[in-house]
Amino acid sequence: MNKQKGQVVILLLLIMVVALAIGLSTIGRSILEVSTSRKSEDSSRAFSAAEASIERAMKANENTLSSGNPISVGDFTSINQVKGSVQSGNLPLNQNALSYEPFDKSNFAQFWLANPDTLVRSYEGQTFEIYFGDTDTSKYFTVNPSDLDKQPGIEVTIIYWDGTSGENKYKAIRRYYDSRQSTPGIYAVRNNYPYCDSPTLPYPSITVDDGYGASNPKSYYCKVTVNLNDSPGFPGFTNSATIYPIMARVRLLFTAIAHPVALKPTGAFFLPKQGNIYHSAGTSGDVKRTLELKNYRAVMPFFFDYVLFSANNLAK
Repeated sequence: MNKQKGQVVILLLLIMVVALAIGLSTIGRSILEVSTSRKSEDSSRAFSAAEASIERAMKANENTLSSGNPISVGDFTSINQVKGSVQSGNLPLNQNALSYEPFDKSNFAQFWLANPDTLVRSYEGQTFEIYFGDTDTSKYFTVNPSDLDKQPGIEVTIIYWDGTSGENKYKAIRRYYDSRQSTPGIYAVRNNYPYCDSPTLPYPSITVDDGYGASNPKSYYCKVTVNLNDSPGFPGFTNSATIYPIMARVRLLFTAIAHPVALKPTGAFFLPKQGNIYHSAGTSGDVKRTLELKNYRAVMPFFFDYVLFSANNLAK
């Protein structure tokens, strides 16, 4: 009888241990789920605070591209101690290059050479440099290094103001540059595109503006120099109130791969301010989320270049 009682006690203890283990596991899982849920909620709140900081800064800086430094919007604290902060800067600063993150053939990069607010002459240099192409060539040398169809070329459209030409004062001229061919020319045949100044190792590197008074070096596969007084086609810019460039628009050719593009002023000249950069941080509890946004002055899509800008009268 005592032996049976001992077995019952042992069995009860085993049941209690199992029940306790299940209970502790359930409690631990519940605590983990609550913690995960809270962290997820904090992450969402922090991200929303970072977004709100950027939106607040963008609204405050709608008209500060050419008038001065971005307006500081400071920090803010909302309910539940959710905090947001933002830094903002003008692009570009000093003589630094203006860069675009990688994009494909369906998009383009725009670089203002005139004041984007007034369209008054701003850039006074006679040349500028364009850098393009991903230095990770394994992305587009996928079959054979001589496979030209996978290597980038660019179309550069210079939109300019010609105050001497009657009604059609806005005009455009184009140049094409290849990353492979070395035969100079300006014709719309790949084998006759002007060859870029590189690519030979090391890849060309420039100082890219970060908008906060500092800068970082960045490398590109190819570099070309655009001469605004090069002929044929260019009108011989006087950089006066009569004939001057307004904008350079860069579109990728041939490649299906996204590539970065940058434009760098030459000499002691500066590009006009034409965008803002925002770096925001949102915090909620122990979670911090950061965002960065570059906001450039908007222009019409590049396909309008082939419709609205013409050296001849438009026939309706």
